Amino acid sequence: MSLLDFFRPAPPHEDPHLGSLLYSGGRWRGSIELEQGKRVPAFLPGGRSGPGPQALQLAQNAAESWTRVRSDVASELFEHYNNGRDGGAPELPDLALPSDVWSHVTLSSVEIGPHRSLDEFQVAIRTAWDDEHTLGALIRDGVLVGLNGSILEPR
Repeated sequence: MSLLDFFRPAPPHEDPHLGSLLYSGGRWRGSIELEQGKRVPAFLPGGRSGPGPQALQLAQNAAESWTRVRSDVASELFEHYNNGRDGGAPELPDLALPSDVWSHVTLSSVEIGPHRSLDEFQVAIRTAWDDEHTLGALIRDGVLVGLNGSILEPR
């Protein structure tokens, strides 16, 4: 390995669940399918030689964890919606139940190990009723830890 190898891009890493992962900016970037037919950008920690094995394992199991916490996330999103409605936010969609939120939100990315803990991932969520913030559903060990009202989404 020569000094110039550091400046060459790392070769892509192929994963059967995540597809082709590319290394850039100190992390691996690819896509993940949390909900059937909907792929979103995914960000995984790792070195130039490849994503970390724990990060890959968590990413491969993320859809299963997401399915388990999806109704909890809907409840948190509905509470966020109600807080905006109660606060007088204009032009909100008419939602009656937590399950109604899904037609008004977009899952925009998944970050593995957002706080450097490889037992957690964060799903970035954009809502129709709060276009100024990207929300973050933090899932640790397959359990929803909480919904953050404003996150910086990885790029």
